[in-house]
Amino acid sequence: MTAVHGAHAHQGVGAIEAGVPLVLLAVLVLGYVVLAYARSTEPRGWNPWRTTAFVTGAALLALGLMPQTAPYPEGSLPSHMYQHLLIGMYAPIGLVLGRTGHPAAALPATPCR
Repeated sequence: MTAVHGAHAHQGVGAIEAGVPLVLLAVLVLGYVVLAYARSTEPRGWNPWRTTAFVTGAALLALGLMPQTAPYPEGSLPSHMYQHLLIGMYAPIGLVLGRTGHPAAALPATPCR
């Protein structure tokens, strides 16, 4: 690990501390799936691709939170960058595609100058 990324070092982290984010993520995904199923029974329905995208994004996030699953030696620079790609680039795409509402709803109503 380089001196620049010393803040990312996880020395001394026990199994319980490392597992808490994964448990919270699993609870979040379970809640999303239950609510998506409830919405699918409504007349307007629910697009199953949203659920697929959200669960895929959450799975990528879980992979990024577990450095031991990386295809590179643990603690190496490629393994660290693999985590950055999963957590910062690929997982958010799935999570955003699985959100409710129209993607343009977050845009301002009036044009910006």
